[in-house]
Amino acid sequence: MAGKKISILPAIPSCQLTDLIPEVQPALAGITYKATLQQLLTLFQSAGTIPYTEVLGVSQLMAPNNGYITSNAGLVTLTLPTVIPIGARFEICGKGVGGWRIAQQAVPAQQIQIGSLSTTAGAAGSVSSANQWDSLILVCVTANTLLVSLGSPQSAGLIIV
Repeated sequence: MAGKKISILPAIPSCQLTDLIPEVQPALAGITYKATLQQLLTLFQSAGTIPYTEVLGVSQLMAPNNGYITSNAGLVTLTLPTVIPIGARFEICGKGVGGWRIAQQAVPAQQIQIGSLSTTAGAAGSVSSANQWDSLILVCVTANTLLVSLGSPQSAGLIIV
């Protein structure tokens, strides 16, 4: 079969997950007892994905569980929302030469923790890229106020104020 591409997998209408791997079944939360392979594939494809927005302008109010690609020749300011539930993620990917800055809200006094460094609480604090291609993943660990970095920058470091 060298040189041939398979673009569609054949349907297996009567095959059930429990027929194939019954010992794994109890560990798969959210999947019914008779989940089909198609249902399982759909679950795995959607798990952990968040929508991304390419920011072409110079500012963007961020929304929880969203990603942002900053694509401007000037500095792009991404502002955290005032309401952030625990576990919410923000993903930032640099693309434009102007870089990006994450601005915090004054009320509630928000703060970002990156390793052993933290930003100044409130609107005076921020995190900025040091390189065009820097990226960062933040997770809220205290509702509305404290975010922690899951990812690190790709350059020598971020600018933390």
